[in-house]
Amino acid sequence: MNMLRKFFGPLNSQLTGREKSLLPLAVVILLLAAILRTQPHIANSTPFFAIAILVGFLFGSQRVILSAVLSVAAMFLADLVIGFHPTMVFVYVGIAIAALIGSLASSPIQNQKSLFRKALGAFVASGLASTVFFVVSNLGVWLVGGLYPKTVAGLVQCFVMAIPFFRNSLTTDLFFGTLFISVACVIRFSAIKSGTESATERASYGR
Repeated sequence: MNMLRKFFGPLNSQLTGREKSLLPLAVVILLLAAILRTQPHIANSTPFFAIAILVGFLFGSQRVILSAVLSVAAMFLADLVIGFHPTMVFVYVGIAIAALIGSLASSPIQNQKSLFRKALGAFVASGLASTVFFVVSNLGVWLVGGLYPKTVAGLVQCFVMAIPFFRNSLTTDLFFGTLFISVACVIRFSAIKSGTESATERASYGR
């Protein structure tokens, strides 16, 4: 608890009003994603990764570290239930990169004029994040997993064997990542139309 206070205490004073309102939402959806990950599911087909991208998108490029920390912490909580494994660090790095990509894509996506272009931007960001995660996580499997020889042939074999899992994860990430970010864009558009979003909040989105 003291560690949490040390992290969130100073941070709370730095957050904007919009970011403070987003923080509980981000925590809740990440916890739900972590719970879903502990339930029976098809390999690499939970929405956890897409939610990490969404959290990065919601907080934007100004809160990259916060988005990454929250996403990794949620994954760690799920691992407490599922069990630890040798490639955890690589998975966490991949999750942090997903949040980073969501953060960096936030303003470019928000700046698009049409919902179609916003959805297309979300689709590209989700696909990029999913692909980077595939590379990082399987590099970890090759380096420390003990399943493949530490040779170029072993590395190639590792990636080839992972392709069926990548197909599942990419399909899931593209679907949920595009869906979640598109819904977030629609909600924000509705807030602008209704006048409930202030000029300060608009500026915090990069608009």
